[in-house]
Amino acid sequence: MIVGSGLLAKTFAHFRHTGDLLIFASGVSNSYTSNLRDFEREERLLQDCLRLNKKIIYFGTCSVYDPDMMQSPYVTHKLNMEALIVGSSSKFIIFRLPQIIGSAANKHTLLNFLYKSISEGEKFDLWINAERNIVDINTVNEVVTYIVHKNLFLNEVINLASPYNIKVSDLVSLLEVIVGRPANYITVDKGAKYIIDTSRINEIYKLLKISFSKKSLIYNLNKYYG
Repeated sequence: MIVGSGLLAKTFAHFRHTGDLLIFASGVSNSYTSNLRDFEREERLLQDCLRLNKKIIYFGTCSVYDPDMMQSPYVTHKLNMEALIVGSSSKFIIFRLPQIIGSAANKHTLLNFLYKSISEGEKFDLWINAERNIVDINTVNEVVTYIVHKNLFLNEVINLASPYNIKVSDLVSLLEVIVGRPANYITVDKGAKYIIDTSRINEIYKLLKISFSKKSLIYNLNKYYG
């Protein structure tokens, strides 16, 4: 069973007819919103899903580790949803995800915002100290599918992220090459480094022959934005 209609929901469509499993892929699309109605809508939907008494897969956020985001309404909400699942479900896996790169129309994602801004010459603030962690949607699909089929990490919270962050300024430089024009930005002395612990899942990356490198990131950027 799949709940949702966005990129994650479409990616996990192959689980649609798995009767004892519920992929909760519906949520607040804008991580910078403070609209309580958006948060309340997801909470009500999640509560309804928990009553079905299925094994639930939920997607949290690695922004819980980002000093610039960890106090935001969005992160507070996602942590509340994790707590709701832990307190209400006997079978669950919570995957905390970073920035996802994929064919998504969501204008609120960092990558879509940067690509649009650079392509259209729109001015934006560039936080020169900020870092982000990026994972391809196909990697998310492969890893989650493997873990579900092998029945691993039951009732745990797992970081499904790259072992490496990238500075947002470096990401802008890579997109400038792809777009073929310089970005129009104002540098702002803001942002922070942070660490996402992927030690629990690194062995699965090795087993599935998933690599994280600048070369693979450039390949994925060209795949979706080239």
